[in-house]
Amino acid sequence: PFILTVKNARIVGRNRICNEDGQIFSHPLLPESHMDALDSRLSAYEWQGNINFKESPTKSFDKIIYIEKAGNHIYGHWLVDILPRIHFLKKSGEFEDYQWLFSDTTPDFALRLLDQLGINSDNRVFYNANEEIVKANVLVVPSMLRWHSTFFEDTAEFYEQFISSFSLTPAKRSRKILISRQSWNKPFRRLVNFRELQSISEEYSYEVISPEQYPLEEQLRIFASAASVVGENSSALHNTLFSPSGTPTLSLQSEFNNNTIQSGIADLKKQSMGYIYGLPLSLPGYRGYKNLSNFFISPKLFRQALQKMERLL
Repeated sequence: PFILTVKNARIVGRNRICNEDGQIFSHPLLPESHMDALDSRLSAYEWQGNINFKESPTKSFDKIIYIEKAGNHIYGHWLVDILPRIHFLKKSGEFEDYQWLFSDTTPDFALRLLDQLGINSDNRVFYNANEEIVKANVLVVPSMLRWHSTFFEDTAEFYEQFISSFSLTPAKRSRKILISRQSWNKPFRRLVNFRELQSISEEYSYEVISPEQYPLEEQLRIFASAASVVGENSSALHNTLFSPSGTPTLSLQSEFNNNTIQSGIADLKKQSMGYIYGLPLSLPGYRGYKNLSNFFISPKLFRQALQKMERLL
């Protein structure tokens, strides 16, 4: 991991970091900027996207820190990709007089997490990523602390401290959690036979939890008291970052969804990890993406997995 410092920097759109000549900074550990197919040598002045580089309004700052990435509205991205980078940057002991820059669409849960880390409203400044260009005399960007499904050790150190700040250590691990995404209003990546699996899980004393229905602190305490966790591959399942070591975790996902970040979390937290890959439906998938297909999980395999998890408790 590293810390990028750019003088006379520009931010064009979201995550397109460049110098005053429009030269884009690119590195595998810098947050992606929806420009994967674009030659990194192409000037940001030439690639305008929704922004007219010459006519768009500009916001100017002296010294700022920028930690956003694509998908900053998604809870899981904050857990695995954004919050640990704050810890990494603060460990350096520098940049205390810098402001922290965020897009004006930053969700409320993220602001609450930032408050917990001491980045309060006095330290935060905002811009409209769809309309404004940011100019900064000095721009600081900490690199990612994850390479695919592998996390750097600073992430483990961060979550130990973060859990302590919330006083999340439970009296005992007691709750068997089945995560529900039934209130999720998107037409893709849905587990179509969730109700059937829920009935099976209840035979093993699982309780259905919809994390988004709880205040942030309560949500974290629920997972801190988990004896085992089962859920669809999603941001909600990443809450096992707050669960104790040894917690058996089971991810349910389509066979076309090869996301294994949860394995990285399990390795980081020394938790047991398993997957059931289900039958994809409604192909070719949402907007043609197979990995976004709805899917069906075999009830027989699900029951067998729960029985194996029982032996780990």
